[in-house]
Amino acid sequence: MRRMISLFVLCAVLAACEQSTNPIIASAGPGGVSDGGSSGNGGGSGGAPTSLIVSPSRVEIGVAGRVQLSANIANETVRWSSNNPGVASVSTFGLVMGLSPGVATITARAITDSTLVGYALVVVTP
Repeated sequence: MRRMISLFVLCAVLAACEQSTNPIIASAGPGGVSDGGSSGNGGGSGGAPTSLIVSPSRVEIGVAGRVQLSANIANETVRWSSNNPGVASVSTFGLVMGLSPGVATITARAITDSTLVGYALVVVTP
């Protein structure tokens, strides 16, 4: 029964993420909304970055499992954080570790421009 409830919660979370517009790209700056172009900085030719993309955007790991996230943004350092550090912790380098079953959102925020933010959904399974 417990696994069935966990599976139900996992499916609900993933379904909610599928319905969202795009939880892993944040846009900002004078250029307006960025298309998150292939360069990853969304800034066009030599401009300041206007988007931050976290990859992978969704991941499932077990307790004590690890996964490396990356923030694709040019010439910028990011600060990593977890909204649920009891479920998943994240290092200053984007290394995520599953601590207990549940769901956590990992956030990468540009240090010099706090409006540039990207997210990854981490599901930790037993």
